[in-house]
Amino acid sequence: MPKKPRKSKKNPNPTLTPEQKKQNRKQAATRVIVEHAIGGMKFFHCLMHRIRNHLGHFVDYFFSLSAGLWNYKIY
Repeated sequence: MPKKPRKSKKNPNPTLTPEQKKQNRKQAATRVIVEHAIGGMKFFHCLMHRIRNHLGHFVDYFFSLSAGLWNYKIY
């Protein structure tokens, strides 16, 4: 994601190219979908609280379970 150049004396009117703007919009749209999915998974409070289990796959199990339930709820 290219950032817009800073305004300076040499470049008083900084702009992005149309291709860069298109790329930024595409990335922003993907980011919105991902952020909403993560927020939706937090609906299941097992991800919000600390898991006091020393098994590494147990955390992955909670995450995949909540992701699957959230996808089932959406679709």
